[in-house]
Amino acid sequence: MAIYYEEKVIRGSLYFRTNPVGEFFPVPAETLTANLLKYKRALSDIANWNESMEDEYEDPGDRAKCALYGE
Repeated sequence: MAIYYEEKVIRGSLYFRTNPVGEFFPVPAETLTANLLKYKRALSDIANWNESMEDEYEDPGDRAKCALYGE
């Protein structure tokens, strides 16, 4: 069984649905805030990349992936 998830901006706000013909619902403010903080951390990690991090991560993208997805 495939999982469906779609996001769409409606009148300046982010909405989602979990069915291709279903109703769109607003993304909760808590989810938006959590995502924003993850993205800011990932960008900061990329901006502050230095050679000492190469022992743990191959490149800045790997470090950003960890910041976004906790891997």
